[in-house]
Amino acid sequence: MLHYVRHHIFQYFLILLLFAITVTSISTPIPSFQKFFFVGVAIIVYFIWAMWHHWEDHSLTKSTLLEYIALAGLLFWLLITLAS
Repeated sequence: MLHYVRHHIFQYFLILLLFAITVTSISTPIPSFQKFFFVGVAIIVYFIWAMWHHWEDHSLTKSTLLEYIALAGLLFWLLITLAS
């Protein structure tokens, strides 16, 4: 487990940084379209990262793909709701 964490700590740091920047950007007084754009880009990057991460670990399955599609949709809805 420790080897897994050490190997992926940088990846997890980057994804947390992405979401910190996204939450910060949607809480600023910018037009709604820009908030929508930031959230959309963040969700797409997160989804691509998740697929690559599982593909690299050889643990990408159809159920994992469906799980991340559902999670991406839920996160998109949540962030857009917080942004408005």
